[in-house]
Amino acid sequence: MNKSDTLHYIGNLSQLGGCRHYTLTEGWARGMRATDISTSAGLQYTILPDRGMDISLASYKGINLVYLTCNVLCKSRKVLREENSLPVLQPGESAVNHLEVVVKDMQ
Repeated sequence: MNKSDTLHYIGNLSQLGGCRHYTLTEGWARGMRATDISTSAGLQYTILPDRGMDISLASYKGINLVYLTCNVLCKSRKVLREENSLPVLQPGESAVNHLEVVVKDMQ
């Protein structure tokens, strides 16, 4: 079936799936990019490019595929530090990002 045949049965190709790009604007995640992806088979997920392409939400036909904790979504550069201590990583963060921050602080 080609595109014109498909459009005969549906009004818009976005009903079959697609992606939506946006930027979060509130809280610790302010400025972080996200992409929602959906497929015609019922798979929906959210990818966070600024956190190493992490998948933050995922569901299949309305059934969650990921465990959501009470922790908030935050940028990978958000560092919780006490004076004279190593950074505390937020869930899903890479230690490499924090090493850059620690080195800059030491200079």
